[in-house]
Parts: sequence; C-alpha cells; structure tokens
Amino acid sequence: MHKKKKIYGLIVSVAAFILCLLFFEIVLRLTYPLYANYNTEMWKYASKMKQISYGDSCHSHLPETSMNLYGAKITINSQGLRSEYNYSIEKTKKRVILLGDSITLGWGVQNNETFSKVLENYLGENYEVINAGVGNYNTYCEYFSLKKYSYLNPDLIIVGFYLNDFEQIKYPSKISYFFIKNSYIYSFFFDKLSSIPRGHYVDFYKKNFENSNNQKIVEDSLHKISVYAKEKNIPLVLANFPEFHKFEEYEFYEINNYLEFLSKENDIQYIDLLEAFENVDPKSLRISNEDYHPNAKGHKIIAKFIYEKIHLE
Repeated sequence: MHKKKKIYGLIVSVAAFILCLLFFEIVLRLTYPLYANYNTEMWKYASKMKQISYGDSCHSHLPETSMNLYGAKITINSQGLRSEYNYSIEKTKKRVILLGDSITLGWGVQNNETFSKVLENYLGENYEVINAGVGNYNTYCEYFSLKKYSYLNPDLIIVGFYLNDFEQIKYPSKISYFFIKNSYIYSFFFDKLSSIPRGHYVDFYKKNFENSNNQKIVEDSLHKISVYAKEKNIPLVLANFPEFHKFEEYEFYEINNYLEFLSKENDIQYIDLLEAFENVDPKSLRISNEDYHPNAKGHKIIAKFIYEKIHLE
C-alpha cells in the first residue's frame, strides 16, 4: 500500500511539473514582446527561419519565410536567400554573390539598407547583388553555400569574413533541436545564461584564432573557394569586417595580417574594412546598446568602401 502511495505521489508530482511547464510556456509566448531582446530574437531567427541538414554541409534558411526581427523585416525567398523575389537561372545582368554570416545577411537592418542592396545601387542597373548571408555561418559553411548557388552563375564572388569565423559550429542532437526550436522556455533561459559573463571578447576571439585546428579549417575552406573561383574564372574578394567594439588601439591586427597573407597565397583580392571606419565613432554604428552588428550607417560605409576597391570590367 505504501509503495502504491509513493508511485501515485510521484505521478502527481510529475504531472504537476508538466502542467507548470505548460503554463510557463503559454505565459512566455503571450508576453514575448515584453522581454524580447537580442538573444531571444536571435533564437527566434534560428528556430523559425533556419533548418539543420545533419550532413556534411551546414544549416540553411527555410525557404519562403518572413519575420520581423529586432526591428527589421527579414524575408527569405524560395531559394533560401534574403530577397523579396527569386533569381532566374538565365541572367539579364552581371551578378555579384555575397557569402557571409549575420553581418552579410543584414541583421537588424531593412533589406534596402543592407550593404548588398547599397552596393547594388552603387554598381548600377547592369548589376544585381545576391545576398547569400546566413546567420552563424563561417568560412566552412560559405564554401557549401557557394556550391549550392553555383547555378546562379555569378560574375564576382565576395566572401565576408568576421572574427568568429574561426569558431566551429556545434549542432545539437535532433531531440535537443526539437525542444530548442519549439520552446519559449528554452529561449527565456538561454537569454539568462547568455547574460552571464564568460570572459572578455578579445580573449574569446583570440583563443579561437590561436586554435590550430580552427585555422586549418579556415585555410582549407578559403582554398576550396579559391580553387572553385579559378576553375570558373570568377574574380574572388575577401572582405574582412572589423570587430565593432572599438577601432582605435585595435586588438586584432595579427588576425588581419593572417587573413591578408592567406588571401595572397590563394590569389584573392583582400579588402580590410577596418580602414573604412577610420575616424568613425563605433557607438554610432551599433544596432543597439546590446548588439554590435552594424546598423544602416555601417552598411552604407561597408558598401561604399567595397565598391571603391573591387575591380570590375
């Protein structure tokens, strides 16, 4: 009898716990606008607009999705690209394809404010610029992205590089991913955990850079992209975005020099975008006080500098 009571008590406790979780989940869904911030909006983007292949390639955008995230509308077309329309296989204009992460995607800015669109305006009516940026991408993923969109037959390839490209992506198990993707409770506690200091950003980026395995993956990926471009006779550019905390007394010249060396080794035109922000207050470029992604002003500076540096016939 005592054993049955213990089992019954356990069942009641588990049921009560599940009901509490369900109630908390409902409350969080209803009140999301009240606590939404950079971390939770990034979670929403990752869980609602991305998919994981669990193969040798990387995650990608869910086709035909659209959401308002962190003050900007992000629309993904049927090809998985940030665009309000699809690109035909047959070209009527010369094409530039941009590969990169959330900076290239244009996190936090409207589509017409992204440096891809601003660059397209600079280039004029004979060009179209394809934005293949995906949040949390690195150079390894960008090689697969280039192969995926090879059918668009670009005339110029620009690879956007940021310091966290040295960090390798770790995907959750399929079971974990289900809960991550569908649970607002996860997003709530992910935000709280993310707010716990984990060391200085300079140390974080330098540690990733100094990891020899990370360097090898970047080197191999850039080499593969370079080989592809040479085989197709397509000019290739590496655009290195700076770290946007501060530009004076910059902490990452060693990484810039390393990327310039890799570019020369692979016959890639190297563009150091740190130069574009000389005498610019980094605080004027932020999406918000908690988000250092470049805003519309930053994207305009990036587009203008790239336009002035690339060599087009």
